[in-house]
Amino acid sequence: TDVTITTVTVLVIFSGAVMLVPTAVPLAAAATADMLSRMSRTTGRFAGDALRSNPENVSLPIIDGVRHGGKNVEFSRFVDLPRRTRIPMEVAISGAAPLDHLRAFGWQLVSAREKSATMHAYRAYLAQSRGEWSVSKNVYVALRSGWFSCRSAVYLALGKPVVVQDTGWSQYYPTGAGLFAFDTPDEALVALETANDDYRRQCEAARAVAESAFAADKVLQRLLADCDLT
Repeated sequence: TDVTITTVTVLVIFSGAVMLVPTAVPLAAAATADMLSRMSRTTGRFAGDALRSNPENVSLPIIDGVRHGGKNVEFSRFVDLPRRTRIPMEVAISGAAPLDHLRAFGWQLVSAREKSATMHAYRAYLAQSRGEWSVSKNVYVALRSGWFSCRSAVYLALGKPVVVQDTGWSQYYPTGAGLFAFDTPDEALVALETANDDYRRQCEAARAVAESAFAADKVLQRLLADCDLT
């Protein structure tokens, strides 16, 4: 049976049908649309060129005088990852993105609108992939916010290994089996190879992480305790 994941944001992470998600390849990349470009917060569509870090209608956060970027900033550090691994890497994308540029680096591309049109299609897309690889928004990484995606929790519940950029979340969740954190391209490469080479064990470990860290009864009990409601 499925682990009940305590989250509601999974219902809106592909709002506006503009999404980057993984597909049925040996290990896939997943991210929201602003991995390559920023999405308009008012219209739910791409806002400008995929390599632009600051489209005109999106204000990047300034914290303590430092301007931070989105996922496009972090993704640029890892764009050549498909060239460095034998594992096929794929993103589903829609909107104004540099498709030829991505293909030149070895990324396989499919339509995000098709893969995320419904919750059933979205879940099936995740379930058919071999696992998740993703970067985080630059602001989350720079501030070590501890942000962890609800999409990654769904992957773990599906028994799929997760390889995601560390925002500080590795201080709270177990890593090294089923769930992997990385900071550098070399670390990402090692994690991908580890997750793929011992795949059955990594899938079992991923499910175990979901059951121990993200099962609804455990999360809600902790939430209620933190709010002094128990």
